[in-house]
Amino acid sequence: MSAETFPATRVRPEDLDLGAGQAFGSGRHATTALCLRLLHRYLRPGYRFLDIGTGTGILLIAAARMGAALSVGFDKFPSVARIASANLGANDVGDCRCAIWVADRPAGLRCRFDLAAVNILPGVILAMIDDLPGVIRPGGILLCSGMIRSNTHRVETRLERRGFEVIRRDFQDLWVGLAARREK
Repeated sequence: MSAETFPATRVRPEDLDLGAGQAFGSGRHATTALCLRLLHRYLRPGYRFLDIGTGTGILLIAAARMGAALSVGFDKFPSVARIASANLGANDVGDCRCAIWVADRPAGLRCRFDLAAVNILPGVILAMIDDLPGVIRPGGILLCSGMIRSNTHRVETRLERRGFEVIRRDFQDLWVGLAARREK
């Protein structure tokens, strides 16, 4: 990733201390780069941010550094959640504004988030779309990446059926990043 992609005023993956281990999300893959670009576009200071399938925690760290009031992430693998927790601490954002837990779905969360990101394969995104209206506030934004151009339509169609409007599509190589607003 080049310095031109993320100006000095933004969070750049190369400025973060990320021990990846078995976790995904170094910032070097196109899907993570797409999510970071969308995060820079849509996150506002004071927002509550949810990272679905947090991997290394790169998006949590970026959101915290950009002023999120709360950054919450989860991953279904305990070993990955431990890596993300260690990375939060290594990047000085492991305070009470950030939390990570082990789960495979967002169902059951009591908090409504202003912005959420899911950077996972399309099948996993499709499997949890029904849970998303319960955790994203009306008017909130969902960022999706992990899809290639040829299978994005499946995710877009399901999002629209669940009350989301796709408001942006970004592309990098074969990969697509979407931003979708939850309608009221």
